Amino acid sequence: MIAVNNVRTVRESPNALISSAISALSNLVTLAMAWQMISPASANVAAALVSDDSYPQPEDLHDLLTNDLYIKATHTWLRHWDPVPVRSVLSTLATAPLLTTVLVAASTNGLTHLPSLYTVLQGCIVYHFALIFSVAAYRLSPFHPLAKYPGPTILKLTKLWTVWVAHRGQNHVYMKALHDKYGPTIRIGPNELSTIEKDLIPEILGINGLGKGPLWDGRRNFQKSEEVEKPYKSIIDCRSASIHALLRKPWSKSFTAEPLQDYERLLLRRIVQLNRHLARQIENASDGCTANVNMAKWMPSLAFDFMGDLAFGTSFEIMRDGDVKHEYKTLADGLYLPAVIMHIPWFADIAREFPFISSKNQKLIAMGVTNGIKRSQKELKHKDLFYHIAESAGTTVDDLKIILPDVVTAIIAGSDTTASAMTNAIYLLLTHPVALRALISELDEAFQKHDIPNVSAINQDQEVERFSDVLAGLKYLNGVLNETLRLYPPVATGLQRAPEPGSGGKMLRGGSTANVFLPEGNAICVPPWVLHRDPRNFSPKPEAFIPERWLGDSEVYETNREAFIPFSTGPRSCVGRPLAMMEFRYAIATIFRNFNFEIDTNKCDTDLWDAQILDRFTLSNGTLDVKISFREQATRGAAA
Repeated sequence: MIAVNNVRTVRESPNALISSAISALSNLVTLAMAWQMISPASANVAAALVSDDSYPQPEDLHDLLTNDLYIKATHTWLRHWDPVPVRSVLSTLATAPLLTTVLVAASTNGLTHLPSLYTVLQGCIVYHFALIFSVAAYRLSPFHPLAKYPGPTILKLTKLWTVWVAHRGQNHVYMKALHDKYGPTIRIGPNELSTIEKDLIPEILGINGLGKGPLWDGRRNFQKSEEVEKPYKSIIDCRSASIHALLRKPWSKSFTAEPLQDYERLLLRRIVQLNRHLARQIENASDGCTANVNMAKWMPSLAFDFMGDLAFGTSFEIMRDGDVKHEYKTLADGLYLPAVIMHIPWFADIAREFPFISSKNQKLIAMGVTNGIKRSQKELKHKDLFYHIAESAGTTVDDLKIILPDVVTAIIAGSDTTASAMTNAIYLLLTHPVALRALISELDEAFQKHDIPNVSAINQDQEVERFSDVLAGLKYLNGVLNETLRLYPPVATGLQRAPEPGSGGKMLRGGSTANVFLPEGNAICVPPWVLHRDPRNFSPKPEAFIPERWLGDSEVYETNREAFIPFSTGPRSCVGRPLAMMEFRYAIATIFRNFNFEIDTNKCDTDLWDAQILDRFTLSNGTLDVKISFREQATRGAAA
């Protein structure tokens, strides 16, 4: 499969022609070696070495040249027309050596003497061995268009090693280690670069940047349907700039000021519920003062329940009942396969053919589409996300076919990413007491000044006046949130882009940075996890949690906001950013205003926090066991 994992490069150049000639010669050598190794004559090597028959005969050279011709034809086809359907690749890799063997035998013995089964198998082995060698030689040669960029040899040959890294959930750690070793722009695949050059970000992700790369073909939903052959399954995996612009319009309209006020009412109801549930944990504790809770469970529950309200007009009620129907588990399980297959997108077609491979992802899709269909069939008193998207896109059957695939996008983008960010913020504050005290001081002053009630002490059905504008103006709170997103960006490594088909490639001009020419068929990614920890952008101590670096009134810290892209940037950035930040602020502000938190060191080892984080395209956290109690400053009767 090493030959399949190849992407179309630029049209033949002089270097490519030289490379082809060298590769052809290497194929001849390889074929000769392989043929000798598996030939029956190799049983007596010593005799062959002293025999005249050990030297190539004219008919042997004819056979080798014929084999080499077919191998070069296959290699060229793969390199210049990939990505191609997997079935076409597999059929070619199966039939080409058979055809080659038959033609070679026919040219020697005539059509009346077909080759034996042994000869056919022998020919297939030689063919594939030489083809793999040819592909590997080209990828490692100085004539490859990405040859000048440093990187580990294994990644220049194949992305299969990255698949193993992604399986372990360590892609963010691996990418950081590679950039630390090889530099700011490196080669991380046969036809893929990774860069943390700030000046290249607009060229890659900006308005006039690149389209989404082949990685997104591997992230398409894995259901089998009559629509699988469409160039996209949802807005998030759409690679076409024109189609993406059409799909994004209803989403953009759904996150303007008026719809956000509708969503805020739904959000406040869930924020009140979260605080009430945490208060109830304390009330039901054995001493009535301190409860033990896992905040890595409560924050995803909040985000998932809110996304149920927002996308479907009905809640999963995980905060109230727990994950009894396994909806959140379905989400978590469904994230694994796309996170792995996106590194070898050609395997996505195979996964669709074998449901046992993609069953968990299919279950996630089915859950989203089923709930989306139910939502489309009912009217609600609240104007939710589905309402605003449907109003913008239309309500015909064809329109709903466009909307429904994006429901899964809403579930993942709106719950998993936000939950991870909120959980990481709690961890960082509890392990940095100075920052925590500064935040609580700011919250106490703001809540008292604006007479904001204690939401942990009011009835869940009681209407709460919105106060997102107050929270948006709190400098230290925003510093905490930004610093959390800097250290733990929701999408750590998956921002891949590539030139549009037919463009021939693009010159990425980095100003003071060395320019990068990216040929068509090659890709480049910008890993926020690594970019945000680059000392050229954030110093001193880029690995440390320092909210003060965002306050803007200190000359001690260098904070390059142009290199801060937790929600990506440009026309394909996260359209739900305003709502995500609103939820982030409400959750962190209210729980730290109302409760005391302390990490339970008997259950939670803070030194292992980063080691427990998994990169499943979005970040996944370990457990965060804490002790929680009421704060004296936020008395439970304050809401009366």
